Amino acid sequence: MDDLPLLSDDHTLLRSQVTHVKALLRVLVDGHFESKALQAELIQQVDLLGNQLIEHFEFEESTAFPLLVKRFATFSSQFQTFHSEHIQILKAFETFRSDLMLETPQLMPIDLLSKAALFESAFKRHATAETQLFDEMAKQLGHLR
Repeated sequence: MDDLPLLSDDHTLLRSQVTHVKALLRVLVDGHFESKALQAELIQQVDLLGNQLIEHFEFEESTAFPLLVKRFATFSSQFQTFHSEHIQILKAFETFRSDLMLETPQLMPIDLLSKAALFESAFKRHATAETQLFDEMAKQLGHLR
């Protein structure tokens, strides 16, 4: 499968969007800018990230994982774990997103930061594990850059 490096690159792009969202959240919570406009921008970026996550996970689950399991049957349990992690990551994301949608006076900064941190850590652990596995598979195929 020649797309293994592309899957790893996609993780890098998603990580950068997660970092961007987290930085915007920090600015919102710190109160350095007009909160209504910043919250609107943050919601827009969070929605973009959510769409990117869903598209990425759907591609992996419907296309990449089935092809990889055929080629690397010994890793099938790891792909099942990754699928379960996708569900948990999306749940953590939605929990964070739903709090963000509250009106500004109802936002609880500590709760919002905590939920964002849970989502971020779950995503980063997952992306790191997938990337490591994809790199190992690419080595076996002789495609590592």
